[in-house]
Amino acid sequence: MRKFRVVALIALILIAGSIFIRCTQTRVKEKKQKAVFIILDGIPADVIEKLNPPALREISKAGGFMHAYVGGRKKSYNETPTI
Repeated sequence: MRKFRVVALIALILIAGSIFIRCTQTRVKEKKQKAVFIILDGIPADVIEKLNPPALREISKAGGFMHAYVGGRKKSYNETPTI
């Protein structure tokens, strides 16, 4: 009986170890790239460009700086009325 318990315990440890290794290998493979959007709401783009803040300049070198607009294009499917 004691021999059976020892064998069962060893088998359980081996199975748990192999499952743990398998799970950690899967997590490493599933790493995905992520994106960060920094939105400056309420500040006109021309003011930002005129001031040319050093922190935003560094961020835009690493990623990018783009103008955005809201409301869609006139007479288009994405036109949104001003609220």
